[in-house]
Order: sequence, then structure tokens, then C-alpha cells
Amino acid sequence: MRFPTAAMDGLLLGSTLILVTLPVAAFILAAWIPHRTDLFGAIGSVLVVVYAGIWLFGRPSQLEITPQGLIIHFPMRLLELDRACITGVEVFEGTRFLQEHSTALRLGVSSLWGGFDWLWGRASAREVYLSRRSDLVVVSLAGRRPLLLSPADPIGFAQALIPTAQTPETPTPETDQTPATPATAAPATPATAAPAEATASSWADWTG
Repeated sequence: MRFPTAAMDGLLLGSTLILVTLPVAAFILAAWIPHRTDLFGAIGSVLVVVYAGIWLFGRPSQLEITPQGLIIHFPMRLLELDRACITGVEVFEGTRFLQEHSTALRLGVSSLWGGFDWLWGRASAREVYLSRRSDLVVVSLAGRRPLLLSPADPIGFAQALIPTAQTPETPTPETDQTPATPATAAPATPATAAPAEATASSWADWTG
């Protein structure tokens, strides 16, 4: 079962577009300033190589769940995780995860194609592969840093990975708590003896 990664949100898309213009600007300057052609040409070339490397090796394209575990697909590599090492999964709706870890230290690539880095918080470090900043999934692993992922369908991904995954609870409709009115017994009607003929016919009907 495969789950695509989420599309970039507005902030990440905007920052990516701004960063993509940097190598373009470097090549333009290299053409306009003859005595700085080598310098700006080298800067533009380095940026293109770095940007391509991040896209090919750092940004996941889809998440695949198999009977053996979880496979994270990148354009030029695979990250395979055995099911035995997956110890838990949790969905964070909205921006709750970022709000709870607003003071965490990040090291790596951020704002270009998404966020692909390491996140150091109070509890532990996490390996981050994000294409948006909301509706995130944390996958806990044995012997490895937890993963912070952004599948397009976070709840479906979590439930497919671990059927008993902790997902946001759906509120249940309120039930009427009005106490039941105690039933009152109807007065018993005195029984009257049925005529002998009626009794005999009724018994005959039951006995055939």
C-alpha cells in the first residue's frame, strides 16, 4: 500500500520559489559582469548541484507499507525499515506538533522542497522528512531516531502501518441523560373462571 507525500504548503512553496531564483540570478550576473563570470558561474553551478542533490536524495516522493515494514521512496534511493523495529505511530493534527516543539533545534535542509533535517527537542531527536508543516505523523522506532513524516493521508497511513495507531478521536454524539421515568404497575384484574366448555376447547386446540 502506497501513500504519496503531501503537497507543499504555502510557506514552503513560497520559500522554495525564492531559493530557486538564486542560481538563476547567479548565472545572470555571470553573463552581465564579464570580469566576475567565473565567480558567479561557480556559485550558480554549486547551487544547482546542491538543489538537485536535495531533491534526489533528501525529499521522499512516497511512503510504502508492506508486510515486511515501511519503505520510504526517494527519487534516487530507498529507506527500508523492518516492521519489527516499528514500535508506534502517532498523528498530530494541524500544527500541534510544531507548537509543542517550537523551541527545538533543527539541523539540515529547511524551506527548499520542504524540510529534511534532524530535530533535537527536550525528549529526543527526530529524523524529519516534511513537505508541509501541518497534519504530521511520528513513527517511533527501536534502535533509531523517530521519523517525522507528512503523508497526504496521515490517518490512513497511521492505521495502515499499525491498526491500533493513536489517531485523533472523533467526538461521539451526546446521548440523552434524562433519567428514565419509573414504570408503574397496572392494577391486576381479578381473574374470572372461564366456562368449562371454553377451557375444554382451548386445551383441545393446544393438544391437537
